[in-house]
Amino acid sequence: MRWVIGDIHGMFRPLQVLLTAVTSFDRNAHFIFAGDYINRGPQSREVIALLLTLPSAQFVRGNHDDVFDFIVNGASYCDYPFATRQEAVAAYLECGLDQTFASYGVGPAEIDRAIGSSQPDAVEGLAKAIPQGHRNFFRVLDPVVEYDDVFIAHAMWRCDEPDRMALSPGLEERARRDDALRHRLLWGRFREAEIRCRKPWQRTGYFGHTPVLKLRGSRGIGNVPLRGPRIVLVDTGAALGPQGRLSAVCIEDGSFLQADPDGKIVGSE
Repeated sequence: MRWVIGDIHGMFRPLQVLLTAVTSFDRNAHFIFAGDYINRGPQSREVIALLLTLPSAQFVRGNHDDVFDFIVNGASYCDYPFATRQEAVAAYLECGLDQTFASYGVGPAEIDRAIGSSQPDAVEGLAKAIPQGHRNFFRVLDPVVEYDDVFIAHAMWRCDEPDRMALSPGLEERARRDDALRHRLLWGRFREAEIRCRKPWQRTGYFGHTPVLKLRGSRGIGNVPLRGPRIVLVDTGAALGPQGRLSAVCIEDGSFLQADPDGKIVGSE
């Protein structure tokens, strides 16, 4: 069966435990990840190393991944206002980028020196701490993963636009010309009304990016994947404190498993 896993954000232990739990009763589990593998949590390097060992898994590009791609590879899917990679590093320290670099052995002093340097290639010294295989992982992430019955994107697809109108094979060409489309796929946020509304989508869309606890409509149902017509939100805030959860949702039967920040299986349905 196919399992969609929400935003990991450097939380290695919950990821490790969740993958083990899923495969313990679904030996043929196929994993699709909804993006944001790094930042905030303390073990981004370990997360990426584990993901690279998974056979045939599929990985969606998240907004944190896209900015990190720009920082370590000098290229990205979205366009950003950063004049330099140094500006991107400085801007994302408050989003947990320091934790990501720390997992690769880069300390605050090295980051400060790179940010304060007048040399345009100063960030390359930070990037060299990232193994090439990990840098390649971020460079080839897809904005959307599609099947005949579902599609998976990190952030958002417009609720008033049919899903088959612009997705592949036409998505790549359209996105190349449409900055707003690229931005929505990685950065957009669903409002409660959009989650509840009927959509002209022929398939169900699975999305990360917006922690369900931040949506008023999730109150009273707990920190679990949030469903609406043709939509499932799978980001249950793995790195957002003790109440955070990492969730895996089964496409075929709608069941889910969750792990808490300490790596305990705490929820299932």
